Amino acid sequence: MKGPKIKKSIPFHKIAWCLAIIAIASIAGWTGIKLLTLSSTEIKNQINEDIDEQMRAIELKVVIDSIKQYKIAKEHGSAMDAYVQAGLVSAALLQAKESEKYKEWKVIERKEGIRAGMPPELLK
Repeated sequence: MKGPKIKKSIPFHKIAWCLAIIAIASIAGWTGIKLLTLSSTEIKNQINEDIDEQMRAIELKVVIDSIKQYKIAKEHGSAMDAYVQAGLVSAALLQAKESEKYKEWKVIERKEGIRAGMPPELLK
């Protein structure tokens, strides 16, 4: 017995693309109806927006974790530990593009550096 004849096969890359979209949609919590109403450009834009939101959340989580680590180092570590951790908080804020908070933590980092015995002229 012969199987049904397929007039035209679907290229593998198109199948893979569709499966990827369905997987991303399920992760993003989209419903099938929403997915069907969007064009491919709208889907790409929505995916990019969702990725940007997730990246922003990750950046802020890194900042929060860095601050917690700084507090632990300040309470239980050496002055140099606190200085290094303050620098890591500054770096996390820079990565998160939090300009005002970054400036505040550079001041804290400088104070911790001086407390750790670093020459003030090296700390800017």
